[in-house]
Amino acid sequence: MKKTYLFIFSLLFCVLSHAQVTSEKFESRKLNSTRDLKIKLPNNYDPESDLKHPVIIVFDAEYLFDPVSGQ
Repeated sequence: MKKTYLFIFSLLFCVLSHAQVTSEKFESRKLNSTRDLKIKLPNNYDPESDLKHPVIIVFDAEYLFDPVSGQ
């Protein structure tokens, strides 16, 4: 039983330590409202690097962000 708890704890710790999901507010002039944006950065993201990363935009991300970012 101890090993099961240890395994679950270590799995959660690994997932949380590598997650780089941030939320930001975006003011839309066209919609006259504020939108919440979720941004997930790659695990090896370095702002100082010249390496380019692809951008994936997910509409209706309230429901689809986690399945898409898991891929």
